Amino acid sequence: STDANTLCPGPVVSCSTGAVFVYDNVAGQLELVQTIVPPDAELYDNFGISLDVDGTRLVVGSLFARNPSSGERTGAIFVYEFDGVEWVEVDRIWPPASLAQDFPRKLHLIGNALVATPVNAVNALVYMLSGTGDWELLQILEHPDPSQPPAGFGFEWASMGDWLVTGAYMDRRVHPGGGAVFVFRRSSSGVFEIVQELFPDEQRMWMGASVGFAGSTLLVGAPVASRDVPFQGIVRLYEYDGERWVLSGEVAQDRPRDGRKFGMVVYAEGDRIFATASEEWTADSIGVVYGFERDREGRWAQTDRFVPTSAFFARQYGSALTSDGRHLLAAARQDESSTGEQVGAAYFFDLSCGACTPDLDLDGALTIFDFLLFSNLFQDGDAQADFDGDGELTVLDFLAFQDAFDAGC
Repeated sequence: STDANTLCPGPVVSCSTGAVFVYDNVAGQLELVQTIVPPDAELYDNFGISLDVDGTRLVVGSLFARNPSSGERTGAIFVYEFDGVEWVEVDRIWPPASLAQDFPRKLHLIGNALVATPVNAVNALVYMLSGTGDWELLQILEHPDPSQPPAGFGFEWASMGDWLVTGAYMDRRVHPGGGAVFVFRRSSSGVFEIVQELFPDEQRMWMGASVGFAGSTLLVGAPVASRDVPFQGIVRLYEYDGERWVLSGEVAQDRPRDGRKFGMVVYAEGDRIFATASEEWTADSIGVVYGFERDREGRWAQTDRFVPTSAFFARQYGSALTSDGRHLLAAARQDESSTGEQVGAAYFFDLSCGACTPDLDLDGALTIFDFLLFSNLFQDGDAQADFDGDGELTVLDFLAFQDAFDAGC
């Protein structure tokens, strides 16, 4: 939270020192276990403007942290390691003097590599952890057309193996407001090289507002694309054919509405996609998160609609998403408090609640085809066939599946 009133009393947005709040899942409930604030934090640092976690490493952006060398508020990246009990600061990364402006707005960890994007993004900095334990600036990634305005370059990042992808959702080289996506690949020397640009086939799509990977499928949000209704939004799907990323399909809401900006945020975990319709209104929120699952034939079907039960009102709901496969955490950056302050909140969902587990083909009905799919999963040794949850596939799983099937959905 960049607006946490860490160093002063009064309204929560009056200080903007910032803090990072660490929660642990204890018996299905999130409990606060650590609050991270730098020991030399100052007012208006905006610590926590961005963060990312990869294993036992955490990186946190502080937009206006003061550089001790120059005395200027250049911003910095704080690096933490988990020691088994808590997160401990181990390093700080300061931007080059020539690029020290509003740094960093976005962070993305890829093992021992780190991508950092400034607020007014015209480029992104790639750091690499050296053998001596120092973070060294490896390269600067830039929009391939320097004459373009920032256009949202580096607004979101996604990676899979050696692939690194970002978008520029206001890129107008092909279509006004069409957007673009840039695909980088890590070379043998360790640097990322741009190997492909993905362009929209129509104007006003905002293609590249969000990116992600669902397995080997590249996801690209285009939240103002028009299909059944104007500006409903979609998520485009791309597959790698061995030479290039090729458009293979689209995902949309079952009941799209105009102007809802579906696909403004997208996140994938295994064979699940979560996507936010950022302008859809409910009684409790602005924003709705939709869930999709992929069946064994590779088809995506809408399976869930996640709406918060806010005590007051959740604005910017779904502005950030993450999942461990069993739970979904959805941020609402401007969730209101009882006094009307927009303090922010996060909503924690149990993905097993309401799930129709025996509907294995995701067609909304329990039929003989679900039995056949269960039999195939069992023969393949797939963990999805472990219906009694004991970690083994035995005849008891057949009985558990039969019970679940008979209970219906």
